[in-house]
Amino acid sequence: MTAAALLVVLGAALLMQVSGLSMAMGAFLAGALLSESSFRHELEADVDPFRGILLGLFFLGVGMSLDLPLMLRDWPVILGAPHAESLTRAALLARGVDVAIIESDIEMIRSAAEFGFKVYYGDGTRLDVLRTSGAAEAEALLVCVNDPAAADRIVALARSEFPMTKLHVRSFDRAHTIRLIAAGVDEQVRETFESALAFSALALQGLGVPAAEAAELVDDVRRRDAERLQLEIVGGSHAGKELLRGNGPKPTPFTVPKRAARALSEETAEVITQPAAAPEPAGS
Repeated sequence: MTAAALLVVLGAALLMQVSGLSMAMGAFLAGALLSESSFRHELEADVDPFRGILLGLFFLGVGMSLDLPLMLRDWPVILGAPHAESLTRAALLARGVDVAIIESDIEMIRSAAEFGFKVYYGDGTRLDVLRTSGAAEAEALLVCVNDPAAADRIVALARSEFPMTKLHVRSFDRAHTIRLIAAGVDEQVRETFESALAFSALALQGLGVPAAEAAELVDDVRRRDAERLQLEIVGGSHAGKELLRGNGPKPTPFTVPKRAARALSEETAEVITQPAAAPEPAGS
């Protein structure tokens, strides 16, 4: 009886394959028919000793049919301004990363669709839009929007609803950076910081400073800035600074100047030598 049942299963699987369908579908249909026959209990008793082996072969076949490179591919969702989003997207696509884009600009959506991207129209600060885009399953959420308040809302939603998704966020200034760190983002990048450092390195080289020395100076500025940022996170925005006027922080140089300031006119000299005004009383 067991041999006859196997013959029925194999015959159904072969018939399905000849018809252009899946052999697994044929085997499934044959099994369903045999389960309703009067030989069901005898077949169950005969197959029971081999159940573990058959299940192992089934899962082995399923595993071998999977496209693991596709399953393991990183998948980020990008929200952002057109120029920032397009540059970020280009680098990711060059590495073969699967990208989904949330965009509210019609022309940008049409442009992105031409390249075969997953594109979702809507407001990225809305939870339903984030869910529809697949943010819950994405490896990372890249927030490049032009509005810091919108970025903060997206971060708050993502941290609350998608705690396993990595958050990489474009920061607008120092205060925004501190807010993002406090909100628990994985990475934050100030939009003008690195470009300003690169610009200063080029300026130094243009003034005759060797490239290696210019790079060393820029690295020192970056290091000092990171240290000051950590102090500000712990002690507030005025940590390590002296107040200049009112409640505003006094700018401090990253390195000690090698010479005193020199006024180029009498008017400038008067301004430099004037004492700083005392802070105004609170509430005035």
